[in-house]
Amino acid sequence: MNMDDATLDQWMLEAAQLVKDRNADAAELVYRRVLGVRPEHPVAHYQMGLVAFLRGDLHGARRWFERAIALAPGNDFLRNNYHTWLRHVRLPPTWIADTAEDLVNGRTVRRFMPAESDRHIFIIEVAGTCHLRCPSCPVGNFDQADRPKGLMRVELFRNIIDKISAETAAIPKPMIWLFNWGEPVLNPALPEMIRIARGAGFEVMISSSLSLKRDWDPIVAAEPEQFKISLSGFSQAVYGQSHVKGDIELVKENMRLLRQSIDRTGSRTRVWAGFHLYRHNLADHDRMATYCAELGFGFTAVPAAYQPLESVIQMMRHEVEGRDHDIVSKLLVHPVEFARLRGQFLDPELDCELRFNMTNINHDGSVALCCAVYDTRNMLGVSFLDRSFDEICNLKYQHDFCRECYESGSPCQPTHPELRSALSERISTAIDETQNAEKGSTELPLKIREIRRG
Repeated sequence: MNMDDATLDQWMLEAAQLVKDRNADAAELVYRRVLGVRPEHPVAHYQMGLVAFLRGDLHGARRWFERAIALAPGNDFLRNNYHTWLRHVRLPPTWIADTAEDLVNGRTVRRFMPAESDRHIFIIEVAGTCHLRCPSCPVGNFDQADRPKGLMRVELFRNIIDKISAETAAIPKPMIWLFNWGEPVLNPALPEMIRIARGAGFEVMISSSLSLKRDWDPIVAAEPEQFKISLSGFSQAVYGQSHVKGDIELVKENMRLLRQSIDRTGSRTRVWAGFHLYRHNLADHDRMATYCAELGFGFTAVPAAYQPLESVIQMMRHEVEGRDHDIVSKLLVHPVEFARLRGQFLDPELDCELRFNMTNINHDGSVALCCAVYDTRNMLGVSFLDRSFDEICNLKYQHDFCRECYESGSPCQPTHPELRSALSERISTAIDETQNAEKGSTELPLKIREIRRG
């Protein structure tokens, strides 16, 4: 290390101590000295953000932080700390407008750091159909929607990607999710679509039940960044209750084939399982977690939810329909109770993440209000290719269903700590009730105990 580097390091240590001592003026003088010698020192820029934060200048701090990340895009420590800070102060990144005019609700709403991604998410439904009939999914429980079903054409997909590239050039590259309610693997052009999106510089994620026979090599070779597997059991007796028409043995075999395909092709795709927790599948949780670990796949468990949003709002107004009783009784938290709990902590002055940070494109190129709706009345009535990105965003803020959503307490907002605690308590109660009702069950699975504590 030469003397200049040693001197800079000493200045950085001195200034960091001044920040800890909350001496913003003295710290700024030292950091300005560092930047005078090395203008693109990322940590000095980041620390200047902390100096601005000490002074209460949130917007100034945000600009310094983002400059630091631009100078060191591979520094996960800086990026993760910045995102944590944004959530703490309830600010969005600078490329997202701080506020929006919520025309349907007649007020100005504030944006915040999105939970799903720090970049805009374009959900492109490449398969507007699914071969399963899961009772908690609208494909299995919402047949009155009269939605068109089909597979997206490659040329339409290419045009959509080209339009996204042109309209988002000034912001960080969005993420592309090739799924919503449908099974993307049903589209034989999926590998080509992944290559098209990745060739345009986008990060791609797909999600599949894996409950169908396919040659996985072309999909894996196309290298989507993420491949999520939707699961709800380890044995057929359990899995078949929530993934209706699915075959868990086929799923497990496909998981093995997927592992072999990744090893064979050298693909860098990250595969992880999303395990939907119900009352009936708690005992299968650890078995599937172990199986995923053996294959080198990630594993995440979350309480299952009943969808779509239209049905939950309808449940809040009327009794649960007879056909839904069975699946609703299996949920750890009743959807109406969940919605009413969220409503207690709703901030009407905050925007909805599904509205400002996601754009949902159906298989025919039409645009949905958001990823939580299913009924045809909640489509925007426009083609993605025919309207600008800004026009589509504005249409969302004029849609009547957003009023219903806010009135029901259902917009997607940052989770309040008290809400998180209340949900954790109810999940623990549901697990206890389930365990007590199961004869011969004396010990709660280890990982389930960890979930309830979380």
